[in-house]
Amino acid sequence: MAERNPIPKLAKAFFRWYCKPQRYEELHGDLEEFFYNRLETEGLHKARLFYWYNVLRCCQPYAWKVPKLMRNSVPLLKSYFKTSVRSMLRNPLSTFINVLGLSVAVGVAMLAFAFTQYVYKKESLHERRDSVYLTTFVADRDGTPKTYGNAPAPLGGLIQENTGYTVARVQKGSVIVKEEEQIFTEQLHFVDPSFLQLLSFPLKWGNPVALEDKNGIILTETMAEKYFGGRHPIGQELQLIFGTGRSQVFTVIGVAFDISPTSSIYFHFLVHFDNLQLAQPALDLNNWQDFLTATLVEAPSAAEATALLKKMDSYRPVQNEAAPDWAVTEFGLEPLASVYLASAEVHTPLVNPGSRENQMSIYFLGTLSVVILLLACFNYLNMAIATAAKRLKEIGVRKAIGAHRARVMAQFLIENILLAGIALALGLVLGLTVTIPGFEFIHSFDMGFTLWDPILGWFLLFTLFLTGIASGLYPALFISRIQVVGIFQKKVKLGQGNRLTKGLLGFQLILSCISITCAVFFTQNADYVGQRAWGYEPKGVLYTPVANGEAYRTLRDALEQKSYVRSVAQAEHHLGKNHRSTVMQQADRPYEVDEMRVGEGYATTMGLRLTDGRWFESDTDPGVVINELLAETLGWNDPVSEFITIQGERLPIVGVVQDFHKYNFDTPLRPTLFRLSREEDSRYLAVSVSPEAAPEAYEELQVLWAESFPEIPFDGEYQEDIWGPYFSEISIHGLFWRMIAVIAMLLAGLGLYGLITVHVSGRLQEFSIRKVLGAEGWHIGQNISRKYLLLFGIALSLGAPASFFMIRFIFEIAYPYHMEVHWLGVTPALILLLGVLLGVVLSQVYKLKKWNPVRGLRLE
Repeated sequence: MAERNPIPKLAKAFFRWYCKPQRYEELHGDLEEFFYNRLETEGLHKARLFYWYNVLRCCQPYAWKVPKLMRNSVPLLKSYFKTSVRSMLRNPLSTFINVLGLSVAVGVAMLAFAFTQYVYKKESLHERRDSVYLTTFVADRDGTPKTYGNAPAPLGGLIQENTGYTVARVQKGSVIVKEEEQIFTEQLHFVDPSFLQLLSFPLKWGNPVALEDKNGIILTETMAEKYFGGRHPIGQELQLIFGTGRSQVFTVIGVAFDISPTSSIYFHFLVHFDNLQLAQPALDLNNWQDFLTATLVEAPSAAEATALLKKMDSYRPVQNEAAPDWAVTEFGLEPLASVYLASAEVHTPLVNPGSRENQMSIYFLGTLSVVILLLACFNYLNMAIATAAKRLKEIGVRKAIGAHRARVMAQFLIENILLAGIALALGLVLGLTVTIPGFEFIHSFDMGFTLWDPILGWFLLFTLFLTGIASGLYPALFISRIQVVGIFQKKVKLGQGNRLTKGLLGFQLILSCISITCAVFFTQNADYVGQRAWGYEPKGVLYTPVANGEAYRTLRDALEQKSYVRSVAQAEHHLGKNHRSTVMQQADRPYEVDEMRVGEGYATTMGLRLTDGRWFESDTDPGVVINELLAETLGWNDPVSEFITIQGERLPIVGVVQDFHKYNFDTPLRPTLFRLSREEDSRYLAVSVSPEAAPEAYEELQVLWAESFPEIPFDGEYQEDIWGPYFSEISIHGLFWRMIAVIAMLLAGLGLYGLITVHVSGRLQEFSIRKVLGAEGWHIGQNISRKYLLLFGIALSLGAPASFFMIRFIFEIAYPYHMEVHWLGVTPALILLLGVLLGVVLSQVYKLKKWNPVRGLRLE
């Protein structure tokens, strides 16, 4: 039997649900007519499909019902707005606590957002970031494959010759730049002209093609201002003095805009790659044992990149035969778009280091901003529930005259969104003026943050939703469900004994305990690393770079005449400045170790301590001195009787030196060996003096330098200041955590103060009666604090161990060398938080002592 009403029931029900009642008959009549016409001509199946199609087409604003909440919406919204403003003005304490907490939380969240954008938008400046690749190679080191971003010298030329792809070779180096009386040591990039084609570094003046001129130089705006001031830089001349002693005059052919923070690749000066022979004449571009800073290549498609990898793989046998110590397992290509993030795993000198640390900082700042947002939202939840006691009559009257629960909820949510909007605006100002600039100032860098970031709008909307809706939803639900009868019979008690408010306050106390403990330990750790032994004696040691052996001898001969000079030594590599990576063959296995070439008296001058054997005895000593870690790595109990092999040469171990830190304590100790350096290869001079004479010796060294090398800037330093930026960074960690601890204590303290204040105001009659009956201040204080002491005890008993294990976890991740974490470090947090409770209670006791009990008895 045929179906009497074949119209789809679900589609019809959906149409009835959204359609205005006054237009339902008209619109649905048309839909039925269309349906039955198609039923006769095209069949049931198509008629039903088109019916659904027409129902969905009609789902537009002209047909929608007006929800009950939207009727008279403008007058209602005005009413809600006025009520919200009046409520905030009537409760200034809770309004202040909520706005302050939320605005501080938004300010910290802005910092986390800005830093995340800074890290993950790296290389967004470069238009060809997805088609330009950094060549990489993998080599086995100590049984572990490691990826390197520098490139064998012949690789770029062969790729260009055999594939036709655009290639840019890069080599970084130091150079002395002279312009009239101005002389500075700067960093110089030797690059192929295609460098500015592959990378998007726009020029303010000049043409990128001009880099074809081998006598031309391109510099940044900052460098142009530094050397030429107000003069137009194009056509000006700069003299470059290379480490080999050679010099050449270059003409400025272009000025680039200062490098954006969104690029991890940067430069100050660019010259044609062919000029590399002036700085490094020994470098052979056909020798697979020589390496360049980087080789960039453009492969327009993924298929071409795959083909290029196959071509590069064909060079492996040649590379491995020429440089067996750097045997390549495989070549690779790293897209420019991800080269900064990949630099945590790819060892490349092309980009600024710090990718791993910055990614860890994102997790840390993100977690921190969420925690502070939670603290602020918890404050709002607690205060909203507690202060609702003052608005019970308002709620009861509204419900009695017909307001249903949805309208009461809407009023409280709008009030919360208004408050969150004010806090968001203040937080945005706080972020732009305090947290972001402050973070950039203490870390001495620029994140390039701008208000015009399109993602910022979505971030702010999400933050407004989180603070305005999420934190206000529970109070609105909780308050709107209160029964009218209970209100007028005074059976409703808010803010007293509520488990949620106690739980949220307890969680705040735990977070505050963790923050304070972190502040204490980070501050103590800064003192610890400041006193940690370096493995040698830096006090009383001065050093300066020198161009060659002749420059070293000139200074040495003059310094040795001074009575306060203990010793002078030369080195090709200097502690805290540089070393070279060397592959050592031992038992048919390669080991990558750090090699330092130094002169005869270098160990004595630097205060290095021998634990076995001897130091170099003559300027032709073939022996090698190793550190304890290298001996331990190789499993030697008596290393002085052993030999090692480097580049086919068998070398005897003549001494073992106590482990020492070449670089700061962020860098783990590495297996290290010393070999004798020729005086002609001198690159550093080190001089040891008595610590009291160090300032005089430094001034004398400056004078000698100016007399001997007037065209070269003096770059000498105290050895004990060589890690200055590191110690500043460690101190900043302590300062940062102290600030976070203050914020956490402030939020928890304000929340506690608000809760206790509301709690006390709800018991004014009781306390008035107690005062009349002769209650003392201590008795009132005990009565107020009784319900919070147990909460504090539970929260701190959980917060103390959580703080201990968290700080131990952070230290293990963040610092290779750190102070021992002990339980006593948690004590200051416990004392401070108990002090907060005591201070809040005493403030309320003081107010009650001044309170006239007669006023309290009249409240009924």
